[in-house]
Amino acid sequence: MKRLVLFIMAAVGAAYAQKINLAVVDLERVKKEYLDYRDALNQLRQYRMEKSRVLDSLRREIDSLKRVYQEQMPVLTDEGRLLLEQRISEKEQEYKRQALRIARDIEQKTRTTLEPYINRIYSVIDSIARKQGIDMVINSSQSREVILYYKPQQDITDVVIAELNKTYASLVGRVKIQYMAVFPFKLLTRSSKTQEIARTIQNIAREEINRYSQFNLVPISPVLSMINPDNPDLNNIKKAVDILKLDAFIWGQVDFRDDQVIFKITLYDAEGNIIDTRGDRTEDKREVWEPIVRTYIRDMLNKYRQKLEQGG
Repeated sequence: MKRLVLFIMAAVGAAYAQKINLAVVDLERVKKEYLDYRDALNQLRQYRMEKSRVLDSLRREIDSLKRVYQEQMPVLTDEGRLLLEQRISEKEQEYKRQALRIARDIEQKTRTTLEPYINRIYSVIDSIARKQGIDMVINSSQSREVILYYKPQQDITDVVIAELNKTYASLVGRVKIQYMAVFPFKLLTRSSKTQEIARTIQNIAREEINRYSQFNLVPISPVLSMINPDNPDLNNIKKAVDILKLDAFIWGQVDFRDDQVIFKITLYDAEGNIIDTRGDRTEDKREVWEPIVRTYIRDMLNKYRQKLEQGG
């Protein structure tokens, strides 16, 4: 830190001695007010919450097993006690593996999500500095104590934020925020396998909606009892849509037969009219059908966004 302070002081001194044009940027403020960056942080928060729910569920399962073990200890045979201890130990090992994997996933997700926006910030600072003939830009948010004086007009923070938000403002300004939700899919064949596939597709749909700053994902928990999640019906879903004041929603159906995944995903407007629909039949390999599902949903949302931008 001492070396950094000395370096910046030397740089500032050299700048004044050589009449170098200096500018400062409050980088922390830029990040707070850069709208795309804020959206990316919200997306990361949603991602962390989803991962946290996985661990919370596993922890509850372990705690439940431990309670059973304590309650049944007096009547358990040696074999029964060993089996239960083994189950608890296996679950705890699974929890540790999941926690490590999730930590890695979150780290990678954070890096890949934020990196493009960080690069964009530096690119805009570089571009503005070149246009304005600025020789040096200092990050004032990290070095306030070593910048003894600078003219207010040398602070280009507002210009940087305005430039970064140009695209966002031109887009969001034309399109009001769309409130959307994903409802439980209809299962054409009732099995644990079909339920698992449906839940995965619904989670993918939520992840894709969260990628767009124009779309606001609305939780459906207040109306779950109304739609009967085990056997959802479009008419009941439309009533829920009206209560939640949604602009659009995703619903679909899933089947699993003959080792094949069969699905249909539909994007509806608030009245229940079909905006777009996609379906497919693929082999039962998640690495095969998940990219197809993600591409279909992303394509539907992109077309919906384009339609909104065009005033449709």
